[in-house]
Order: sequence, then structure tokens, then C-alpha cells
Amino acid sequence: MKLLRCDGRVLDHDGSGFAAFCRLEWLPSMSEKTARCRPFQALASIGKVFLPEQAVWKADLLGQLLRFPADKYDDGVDVCSLIGGGIETDACASGSPI
Repeated sequence: MKLLRCDGRVLDHDGSGFAAFCRLEWLPSMSEKTARCRPFQALASIGKVFLPEQAVWKADLLGQLLRFPADKYDDGVDVCSLIGGGIETDACASGSPI
């Protein structure tokens, strides 16, 4: 499975949709989901993950993260693993610490 990554920002909205100029890059996906979560787990363990206090989705996400990999609901875990992997990839490419 490969995911498409788009780095860019929305530039225009004319009512028919958003127009964006961005760089597209295919991200390969490792088959082992627990391995994909390691970068996000590392960031969380050093206190680099922030969840908004009043977010309506916060309890659901924390529940998924705490029950992973035993629970069948893991969409939030998938998103967090992509965020962690993206941050790790960008930091390694730039040579600067996360």
C-alpha cells in the first residue's frame, strides 16, 4: 500500500473547489502496523505530542492509541503513524533534530 503525500497550502477558493499548488510524493507503507507507529510513539514518549484540551475527538483518539493493537478500531493510530513517519522523514532529510 502506498499513500500520497501533498506538501502545500490552499491558495484559492472560488466556490467550485480549492486550488492548491503542491509537491506530490508517494510514501511507501511498511506492512507491519506496529513498526509504522514507532516514530509517533517515540515523539509521545519525550513529550512532543500535543492534543488540544477541548478537542471533541481527543478521548476517542487516546482510547485507540491505548488499546492498540488489540482493538479493531485503529484509524486514529494510522493517522498518528503517518504524522510520526512524516516528521521523522522531514527531520532526517533536513539534518535537523525533531
